[in-house]
Amino acid sequence: LNFQGFLAADAILGSLCQEQGIKCLCIERTSRSDRLIWDDENQSTIGAFKAKEWCKSNLSNIDDKNLNIYISDHFKTLQNFKLADHQSPIKKYRWQKGKKKILYLGQVYTDASLLYGMQDFKNPLDVITLLISWAINNNEVLFIKLHPKENNGRNPISNQPYNKITFKKILSKFPNILESDNIIIDESNSYDTYNLIKESDIVVTINSQAGLEAAAMGKFVLHESHTMYGGLGFTKSFDSEKDLCAKLSNFTFNELDTQLAKRFYYTFYENFCLKNKPSSILTHLGM
Repeated sequence: LNFQGFLAADAILGSLCQEQGIKCLCIERTSRSDRLIWDDENQSTIGAFKAKEWCKSNLSNIDDKNLNIYISDHFKTLQNFKLADHQSPIKKYRWQKGKKKILYLGQVYTDASLLYGMQDFKNPLDVITLLISWAINNNEVLFIKLHPKENNGRNPISNQPYNKITFKKILSKFPNILESDNIIIDESNSYDTYNLIKESDIVVTINSQAGLEAAAMGKFVLHESHTMYGGLGFTKSFDSEKDLCAKLSNFTFNELDTQLAKRFYYTFYENFCLKNKPSSILTHLGM
């Protein structure tokens, strides 16, 4: 049993298991406290390749009526399933009227899914910089929802506090950004993430699972090209600065398949993911 599989010791363990013909199950937490991603082929869950291919091949045949009921009921209680360091308060943000509302959902700056998963940009700050410039130049509103863990969490390897790492990088590049009427940054986890998603026009992320949640909620989602739920018809990817700007300016919601987003969401969490309890993990290991 391995966790994520991206550290050197994990890679060695995975290779030894492969040599000896021993089953190696790699697991990783999801944004839900009761579910785990798994992979028993690649010795790593980074990128969630197994999850994407499995879900594409096993999309549930649940009828749309029951699916819509599930999604509606699920998002009413989703906060109850969130990890403590992923939860947000119930405070709602009042957006400006008459402007396009762009929501950026951040991830921890040093998260493995970013370090090993970003393909088209060097780091999250490059994407955030582009979004800030676009919003100001086009007089639209950008709300940057930074990951709650960066406010009060610690690096699991070094045990050092994240200490608002992304926020500090933004301020170092845009010292006067907090004075802008077009840019709002929630670095202290003050606002409800799901209300922000509900009220936004466009949701942008790198490869966060929150992007899948937003798509299942019926939102137009833009993400970097290397994403577990990308390329399936219910989100749009961007692979360059020019591409992201073009899609922000000319997004067409009607071309996306919202029902497919709901099906993928249901299949991923209810059929693919393991329940986060020992018996479920042991059963998958064949014990």
